[in-house]
Amino acid sequence: MYRLTIIFILIISSLNISGQDLGEVVCPLPGDTMINGQLLIVFRLNPDLHIKPSSLDVVIDRVSYKYLMKTNGSKLTVLVTTPIKKGRKTIRITAKDESGEKIEESWAFFISGDKKREKDVKQTKVNAFLETSSRFSDVSGEGAALRQEPPVTHQLKFRGNIQHGNIEIPIKLYVTNHEKSYLPPRDRFFIGVKTKKAGVYFGDVNPFYHRLMLNGTRVRGAEAFFQIRSFQLRLLYGTVNRPVEGLRLYYNSLQDPSFPPVNLQDIRYDSTFYDGYYNDNGTYRRNIMAARFTLGSPNTNNKIHFVFLKSTDDTNSINYGGQASENLSFGIDLETKSKNKRLKINAGAAAAFTTRDIRYGVATEETINALYGIKMPVDPYKFRNLLVINTTTTIPSIKHTPFLSYYIKPEYHIANQRITAEARWIGADFQSFGNPYLINDRFIVSLTDRMRFFKDRLFLQVRLRHYNNNLSRSDTVTSNTDMIDASFNYLIKQGLPRLNGGVRKYFRSGMHTGTEERYPEYQISNYYAGIISIFNLWEINSSLTLNYNLNERDYLQRERSVVSHSVFVNLNQDYNFGLTLNLQYNFMLLTNDTSNFSENNTYGIRLGYRTKNNKLRFSVGAMRLRSVETVWLPESERSSLNANIDYKLNKSFSIKIEAGNLQYNELDGID
Repeated sequence: MYRLTIIFILIISSLNISGQDLGEVVCPLPGDTMINGQLLIVFRLNPDLHIKPSSLDVVIDRVSYKYLMKTNGSKLTVLVTTPIKKGRKTIRITAKDESGEKIEESWAFFISGDKKREKDVKQTKVNAFLETSSRFSDVSGEGAALRQEPPVTHQLKFRGNIQHGNIEIPIKLYVTNHEKSYLPPRDRFFIGVKTKKAGVYFGDVNPFYHRLMLNGTRVRGAEAFFQIRSFQLRLLYGTVNRPVEGLRLYYNSLQDPSFPPVNLQDIRYDSTFYDGYYNDNGTYRRNIMAARFTLGSPNTNNKIHFVFLKSTDDTNSINYGGQASENLSFGIDLETKSKNKRLKINAGAAAAFTTRDIRYGVATEETINALYGIKMPVDPYKFRNLLVINTTTTIPSIKHTPFLSYYIKPEYHIANQRITAEARWIGADFQSFGNPYLINDRFIVSLTDRMRFFKDRLFLQVRLRHYNNNLSRSDTVTSNTDMIDASFNYLIKQGLPRLNGGVRKYFRSGMHTGTEERYPEYQISNYYAGIISIFNLWEINSSLTLNYNLNERDYLQRERSVVSHSVFVNLNQDYNFGLTLNLQYNFMLLTNDTSNFSENNTYGIRLGYRTKNNKLRFSVGAMRLRSVETVWLPESERSSLNANIDYKLNKSFSIKIEAGNLQYNELDGID
């Protein structure tokens, strides 16, 4: 099999209309008035720029405050407690990138006490990042028809931000030629307008309202928030999946002698055959609306959130569909911290009610009482706009409470130790359409301890987890899983290698709910160790990585085991004149007591070069994977060759071209 791949990427980054592309001003904003002796400067550096930390400087009216400057990641802070002359001041932040080009950002503010305050002109700042790429692939040879890689892929990514005073307009866009109406949306778009007190967003948003109810699921629609002192309200409306039309199909027993579809309709019988029509059900549009009300300002130690969510399948979105569901859930979430912030607790609970098929309409009070023995205090028809209640609704039970879920996660910091615990109980009938991948009918408890010693040269972590499924015992088998994880990372001394390693163990056992008989299922053990060495050899900056991994899976009932061994070696060298070299080797063996299932040896090399000003970068690499003949696989060889060129015309425009070839050949092996 042969595959030829060519990628063309055009990048336009940090396009700044006002010439200010060093980062984002956090405090003080342009035009703000600050108290003398309490000046705090906070600036967020642009992560897309490769800035030399030693070149950063903060100047206020020709006076440098670099000696007071602190950096943490991309955040730069300066606290000035000495008095400054009152009046209008100008802050200027300067830096240099890797190519030595000087970048600068400046804005004006006021020190309180100025009798003749000048009116500052608000500045408009525009930052943008644009990337467009095209990938062309040609797959040929034996087995090419089995490959599902598209021959052409076009992508466009845009990320921008417009800021004028306190008003900010973020924009995001992602477009590809693989957008299909019958698949979840692959294109993404986002635009919003926000200030510190209010904002509105349109497009694809990922709201996080509650850990159990709405935890970052993509929603296409609109979201708004309002902040008034210690009160915040967030509102959301949109769709979580697009409609896909179903089909009306014909069935004839003569043409298809297999079992007829269970949903066969309009059946006609004859002496020799029967026929009818059935639906291949499509997918309804699922609408979602949610609200979260928060008590507590962002800077307080205590917050409480009240969350409401409703989601409904739109039966008018398609003509041929299956059951249409409706979901209603309520939740509460608490965040609290101690005064010294050593203790943090996050706890919450939620209740959910789901009607699995709203096409049956609303049931009467007599029907609910006859089926469930529950006397409804009100007529369900009056609340049909809130939740359709019928015979497919999960009716609450005070005794078993399967519609409830809760969690608690405390975290405690003491000296060089951080201890985190979590307990989560998910009811059997709990379901939230805002968290579709949540597994219900489960109990989870975990404990993690992270420790630091010897001035942060030694890191230790121990983690214990327990999972218990089928709490309602509605299935015939209940599964319990226990996990133990311990790892370390140790730097012997500055200039000497860093060691790492650990062990993970998984134990799975089952129990028959009818007989209470317990039995072990399997055990997985994983051991790993490694060494990382950074050294200078003949004035060549070098790094060497060596890792070993052993994985054992024991099937306890069948008394069988499968073992895998893996060895990884990586060498990086950076020469002073811009040349880089990377060498790799990887060995993997999958075996049991009697046979080898898979054995691979992989070799790789890559050479790169960059000019002194970093405007031109190119590299070429090759990799070869050799598979030994085993009981499962024939002897084969896979080789690849690729090259890429990255040319930066200026600080805002660059072009990248990548091309590669992959070949796969089966050698003399099994038939």
